[in-house]
Amino acid sequence: MDLDIDVSYLARRYVWESGAVDDLKTIYEAGFAANFSKEWHANYYRAVEDVHTLSEAEWKHPRFQMRLWDMDEVANIGLGRSVNVSSAASDPTVVDALWEVKNLELPVVAEQRARQLDLAFEQIMRLVHPKHNVRRPSARLVRIFAVMFPRDVLCLLDDRRIQALRRYLKMPVQRGLGLIGNHVVIRDELRREIGESTDLKIDIRHSMFAWYLWERVIEPMGEVELPEAPLAATPQPPERTATDRPHVVLLPPAQPRKGMFFVADNLSLLLSILRAAEGGIGRDEMIAAIMAEAPQLKANSAGQVLSQAVTLGLLTVDSGTYRPTEAGTALLEGENPANILAKVFLRNIYGFAILLDELRRAEGPVTKSAMIDVVRACRPSWTSERAPNMLIKWASTLGLIRDSEAGGIELTEDGDYWASGLPDDPAALEAMRGPAATSWGCR
Repeated sequence: MDLDIDVSYLARRYVWESGAVDDLKTIYEAGFAANFSKEWHANYYRAVEDVHTLSEAEWKHPRFQMRLWDMDEVANIGLGRSVNVSSAASDPTVVDALWEVKNLELPVVAEQRARQLDLAFEQIMRLVHPKHNVRRPSARLVRIFAVMFPRDVLCLLDDRRIQALRRYLKMPVQRGLGLIGNHVVIRDELRREIGESTDLKIDIRHSMFAWYLWERVIEPMGEVELPEAPLAATPQPPERTATDRPHVVLLPPAQPRKGMFFVADNLSLLLSILRAAEGGIGRDEMIAAIMAEAPQLKANSAGQVLSQAVTLGLLTVDSGTYRPTEAGTALLEGENPANILAKVFLRNIYGFAILLDELRRAEGPVTKSAMIDVVRACRPSWTSERAPNMLIKWASTLGLIRDSEAGGIELTEDGDYWASGLPDDPAALEAMRGPAATSWGCR
């Protein structure tokens, strides 16, 4: 068996069985170091060298600034590419601020560096957004910080991946730290695990290793299959370089669960369930706790909510005792609910991907009634608005859609992010909708 794949498999198996992080140094040396992309490494290294060797005049020239905001050598951006901030490349205030940040004297202590770079990141973001784009160019700016601070910032461009790496490394929630600050403390932990370096080429390998861990170890562990959808779809091939685009592998239309019921304050209720289960709890006690939290629910409905928590991968049950899963614990710790649940819904709940796809391709906000009609057209057995309306409620609860000031609903920034992981190929999109797509007018 290929050593690279074998090590990844062993790492996943070890984590599942023991709940501990495998020997990262072994994974690094046996799995990654012998197989990493030499082309990506060379391009990444060249980009970092350019940032740190050019004179001030060369560095501040609009031509290089345009390149700085578009350094695909470090990582590709999918959704981030649509956030055009080219005008920032010729904005003297932005250019001067980036130069000053690049030349910062950083503290030795990782936590202090983390806070300083967090502040610097937000300083630049305030200069760029909303002046140069109404959307935050987060992925682009993380990539710039990765080349300006190659020992501190990884090539993981989004919060979802960096938080998943933090959890994999069994690090506690970093209270008070933003996206870049988390990069710094996680990078410091990686150095402790796989070794210090004073060589820029090794530092870049360490950054690439973070992507390797995400793609080959962490992401495969995170796949949640609902009981009604036991068969996995064909996985996507590994990315050659890091990207901010989420990996969303959809199940064939016949396999996903047909909708997900929704009760008032559903997410808050799930959080209450998770808190009650932190020390382990039996079914009868849990049902009583749910009914105490939501007295409007009957015992049967309370049981459905409990089953929902298990179905969504938030609770595990062993010998009649319920406890939070890793995903449930992350939700309890305050992680963005979309980070935890959006992929589960897209992959396993029929209609959810259709909803986001329709909104990403719409030229403006779409009325709820129009969205309900589109989803129902794809599944003729839904003779009422109940199932598609619940999908809309879940999308809103997870922060993926919002009510537009102009009327109707539209994607949020998180919604844009997750929709960017859906297939672009027209044939794949039609297949996603199922056999009713043509005959029932579901495009």
